[in-house]
Amino acid sequence: GPAGPAGPAGPAGAIGAITVRTNAVSVVDGAVDNTFNTARIQRNCEGNERAISAGTSWGDDGNDLKLVTQEIEPVLNPQNQVIGFIAVGGNDTGESSTFTVHVLCYTP
Repeated sequence: GPAGPAGPAGPAGAIGAITVRTNAVSVVDGAVDNTFNTARIQRNCEGNERAISAGTSWGDDGNDLKLVTQEIEPVLNPQNQVIGFIAVGGNDTGESSTFTVHVLCYTP
């Protein structure tokens, strides 16, 4: 059939500026019996912000180091909106290293 009339314009799709929120913890060596020592860290967005994604990093970056991100999970508010992330890092390097979670936050 023939095309109908154009509908009204929808709301803007941009979410605005994104702010990276971070939190860090030192994870001690877990090299005893080849077991990873782990640490759990959480970073929430601030105020009315919402989180859209997260990642992690380590203070050391050698290719031969056993530093792993074991888990990243969202933190939800009572309205089931993502407001932060929890990350778990494991260390089996022979020395302590800093584990950081980076959360991308925006204001809706």
